[in-house]
Amino acid sequence: MSNKLKEIFVFNNGVITSAGMSGSDNRALNWSRIWSETYDVTLIIPCAAIDRYLDCKARKILTTKKDTNSTSPLYWLMSYIFRACRGLLKTNLVTKGPLLIYSSSDLIPDSLPAFFLKYRNRKNSRVRLVMGCHLIAPTPFIGYGSKKSGGMQSLYYFLTQKIVFGLARKFADMVLVSNKIDKQKLIDSGFSSDKVLVSYGGVNNSEIEEAPEQEKTYDFIFIGRNHPQKGIDDLVLSWKEICAKKPNSKLAVVGGIENFTELKKKLFQHSLMGNVEFTGYLSGSSKYAHLKASKVLLFPSYYESFGMVALEALACGVPVVAYDLEVYREVFEDKLITVPRGNTTALAQAALNSLNLCKDSSFTNELKWFS
Repeated sequence: MSNKLKEIFVFNNGVITSAGMSGSDNRALNWSRIWSETYDVTLIIPCAAIDRYLDCKARKILTTKKDTNSTSPLYWLMSYIFRACRGLLKTNLVTKGPLLIYSSSDLIPDSLPAFFLKYRNRKNSRVRLVMGCHLIAPTPFIGYGSKKSGGMQSLYYFLTQKIVFGLARKFADMVLVSNKIDKQKLIDSGFSSDKVLVSYGGVNNSEIEEAPEQEKTYDFIFIGRNHPQKGIDDLVLSWKEICAKKPNSKLAVVGGIENFTELKKKLFQHSLMGNVEFTGYLSGSSKYAHLKASKVLLFPSYYESFGMVALEALACGVPVVAYDLEVYREVFEDKLITVPRGNTTALAQAALNSLNLCKDSSFTNELKWFS
């Protein structure tokens, strides 16, 4: 019987909305495209993910029938449980041949069906399970280190991740993390060191190069979602200080517009809406074109496992102004312009000081080369 791998099951079942993509979603998408050129790939995805996989040569199993923009935590808890059950039922098979099971994240809709599929094939030593872990959940009620507590959502994520990690120690053959810090955390929690692999993110340089160079339309750009981790409140405070010193400043905000209701309200309260353009969710060449049309990326995250947006900005030759997070020193070395976490005044000043760096071709080329 052949030991050559022919079949791969990819669980990317935790996608929340079509208007956005996490680091683990991005990794699952690109690996699925590559794998499907050689292997028989089966994707287990919700309806929200179908469009991004249109060009992927893989069999697709849908666990939901429609996309939704609901932001209710209770809705997503029930949805995740439903998706996990659907994924479990639709992949309930036993194989005699080699099989790779890839859970794109440690979220319940991805990991639980993957664990069950591995358990169903526990007597087959040629079935391997790899689980991605994009982010280690922070301590509940402390959250991501911002001024806001993590709240109930943080508690839910923390507790479910603990359960998933316990199952992963038993069923997973490999766990992928985004940095050495997270690898050590998993080792400290009981994982063997040879079972945890650091897999850094990467950019599609050919796609970036295809995006034409742009006139600098925006002074600054922010790419992200409305989440305590991303420092949205600090974005508003720093933007207020930037506009006080440079009133004609222009900021592009890239992300699903439906997620920025609170941000718009705060900008309106500070009479800053005229200085901001909301582009909606952008991907691929459209996103890179907006990056190239910007002088500086504002990246006020309080907590990151990698920082894909920062890497994409560097690849476009755009300076990045961010808070000084430990993970950045590992991933980006000295290529980011950083200030102490939570110091919005320093963030605003560093951003203003960086506006002319885009004119320094040796500096921008160094950023591109590093990425």
